[in-house]
Amino acid sequence: MSESDIIQPAFESRQDRARFARSPAFGGIEVMHARFVDHAFEPHTHDDLMIGVMHAGVKRFRRERGIHHVTRHGLSINNAGDLHTGERAEGAAIWYSALYLPQRVLTTLGVPEGFAFRDAVIEDRDVWTCLRDAMAATDRTGAEEALVRGLDIATARWGGVVRPRMAADAPQAIARTIEAMRYRYADALPLVDLAQDAGLSVRHLIRSFEAATGVTPHRYLTCIRIERARDLLRSGTPPAEVAAATGFADQAHLTRVFRATMGTTPGAYRLRASM
Repeated sequence: MSESDIIQPAFESRQDRARFARSPAFGGIEVMHARFVDHAFEPHTHDDLMIGVMHAGVKRFRRERGIHHVTRHGLSINNAGDLHTGERAEGAAIWYSALYLPQRVLTTLGVPEGFAFRDAVIEDRDVWTCLRDAMAATDRTGAEEALVRGLDIATARWGGVVRPRMAADAPQAIARTIEAMRYRYADALPLVDLAQDAGLSVRHLIRSFEAATGVTPHRYLTCIRIERARDLLRSGTPPAEVAAATGFADQAHLTRVFRATMGTTPGAYRLRASM
């Protein structure tokens, strides 16, 4: 592996590192450059399509209920709303970069709302090269051109489906619980109250929710809170205020959960992602 083959991350520690930045493409697309040895992401979701561009090592990740492996020059695909994890499977470390593509950008590129790639792993050197170049470009035109070419090839060769939001697809009682979480994520939301609103017992709510989504109600609520925390951090809101606004007990609680989910601290994410 040579330095010309990868986007070189700058390390904060000898073991694990996740550095967030902004690509100049389409008004600032979020990019993560990461090197992980020990860190394992807890199950979480994103509002954006996330495409991982592998540089070295073997990454193992869960997408929904399947377990997948991706190697150098491969792409890991997590559609918006997909429950997923990530960790090193083989090699001294995994090195990869990830693009977070919001629907506003996908719409600009002609990708319909709800589009989802069928495959969790794509082995396509042409797409890999385009997306690597998009993240490495320092001028907007070059970044946008490489990104458009990469997505055009990916959608043409690998296809996808258009699917509804999870809440619309879930059983009615669980859909009501998900909507309550989306609108009241900053509240305490006791399980007893969620179960009562859903017309279920607490035990039935937990079992049914996990069967429908793959995670417990608490983990799903945590994912929503982290996504809203990212929004606030990108706007420059201090982590202590973010914690209070998104339902975390305090800044230390936010930091612990944010690092487990995103691989970096809220403070480091705020400084990089808001630049």
